[in-house]
Amino acid sequence: MVKNKRRDIIRLFVFITTLVLINITFMSVSKIRIDFTKDKFYTIRNESKEIIDNITEDIYCEVYLTGDFPSGFKKLEKEVLYLLQELNMLNHRIKYSFVDVDNLSNKDYYINHIHNISEKKITPLQIREKKKNEYKTKLIFPYALLKLKDKYATISLLKTSVGNSLESQINSSIENLEYSFINGVKKITKKSDKKIAFLKGYGQLEDWQIEDITHELKKRYEVDSFRVDKDLSFDKNLELLLKNDLLIIAKPTVFISRSDIYLIDLYTMNGGKVIWALNSTKADMSDIHGDKKFTAIPLDLGLDEIFFKYGFRINKDLVRDLQCAYIKVSTDKYLGSNTKYQNIPWEYFPLSMSSDHDIVYNIEGVKLQFASSVDTILAEGVKKEILLQSSNYTKVSSMPVNISLHDSKRDESKYNDEKKTFGLLLSGNFSSGFKNRVKPIKTLHHRDSSDHNEMIVFSDGNILANQRVKDTTIPLGIDKWTGHRYGNKELILNSVDFLLDKSLIGLRNKKFILRTLSKQKLLNEDYFWKIKSIFYPLFSISVVAALFLYMRRRIYAI
Repeated sequence: MVKNKRRDIIRLFVFITTLVLINITFMSVSKIRIDFTKDKFYTIRNESKEIIDNITEDIYCEVYLTGDFPSGFKKLEKEVLYLLQELNMLNHRIKYSFVDVDNLSNKDYYINHIHNISEKKITPLQIREKKKNEYKTKLIFPYALLKLKDKYATISLLKTSVGNSLESQINSSIENLEYSFINGVKKITKKSDKKIAFLKGYGQLEDWQIEDITHELKKRYEVDSFRVDKDLSFDKNLELLLKNDLLIIAKPTVFISRSDIYLIDLYTMNGGKVIWALNSTKADMSDIHGDKKFTAIPLDLGLDEIFFKYGFRINKDLVRDLQCAYIKVSTDKYLGSNTKYQNIPWEYFPLSMSSDHDIVYNIEGVKLQFASSVDTILAEGVKKEILLQSSNYTKVSSMPVNISLHDSKRDESKYNDEKKTFGLLLSGNFSSGFKNRVKPIKTLHHRDSSDHNEMIVFSDGNILANQRVKDTTIPLGIDKWTGHRYGNKELILNSVDFLLDKSLIGLRNKKFILRTLSKQKLLNEDYFWKIKSIFYPLFSISVVAALFLYMRRRIYAI
């Protein structure tokens, strides 16, 4: 009897151990994974698989998000590990390691090293965590670095967003992981043959103002500028322009001639894609001096008629929004070495938060400057999708508008206009702005309408302008005065990718529900939950084992 019991226990132990070993072995050598989540969040998308399958050289990934962190960051670290394991299973050329920078003996040297090779994109995040009635400060590096030979791609693992809780930011970050890693892989493995041109010659943003976005775009595309050559024929200029897949028109400030507008129109009719980033008013912060006012006036670029045919209109107004960015102003009457400054909300710099569209989903708030409202107009065969909007707390001012820093003291009850549009995606068959009209020049390339095409319009040209401190370029989206980080760079990069390469844009719509623990319960019942997490699984296994032995006795009458 005793021998039989001992034998049964040994057999049960061997059986369970064998099952565990078989499971571990199968999971380590097999590429088969079963995703039981309702929305298949943990299933690698086909677009990603295609990119990973084509990797023929080793790619090394160093993840710096590891160590003793709060639960939210540990969850993010776990999701990063899971994703890398999945990518490694798809292609063993993907190799990864986790580095706890904060505990390295040569921490300062290593931080300086990764800071330099990542083009100064990797900077630590300082957090304060409460443990046992005291706060501790810790450095966290929510980044990963991809390396392929001498090429690097920095991946920001934490999606920060103004006004959102840490839990919400971590949730957004987890949703964005697959897109971030696959996008990084694409940057260092294959450069697109698509060509982008910035239009020049109409008082657009200066080269230094588009330096950062140009640098980022060059990692994926061929980027150059285009200027109408008056010594060449119209058709030759059109031929040169059509060699580019995308034309970016960034804040023109002078009237554009009809022949040049016709050139751009025919570029669109013949399949060229356009990002319009322009203002309909003359207004700039450099015009503000102390208590003095300046007057914003309408800006006529000569584009209204073709915009009408395309299906939209940029109004000659200014949108003032209580959901806005901050500016730094002096609190002293006279400037000097001891001048004090403070950040104040500036209603003329609307802050547009992300929506569910793939281009803007999960990006930080986008900062606009002196933006106008955009209206849609009925255009047959053209679909319009809103990308950027104001909040519900807006006030629209018609031209001309007197502006001064005293405008920061406002009556909030008057900001009750409906949401206004700042950005649109238009797609479909566009009608030429010169259809049934006298053409400014004769050409064999005229078309009354385009095949299916797309364009994007923003009612602010500064949306893609970076700032500069002395001779140092500040990355697009970072305000040099307040230090706030906005989503402008991601917006432009996503817009370009959407128009030229949609292979990854579908990865941006993954949704993940983060189930977090109660912080207060963890503090008050710390040991209880630790003990429960250790012994509860053991207790469950023991119950199953006891039931198994009991049923066996009943069946075989042992």
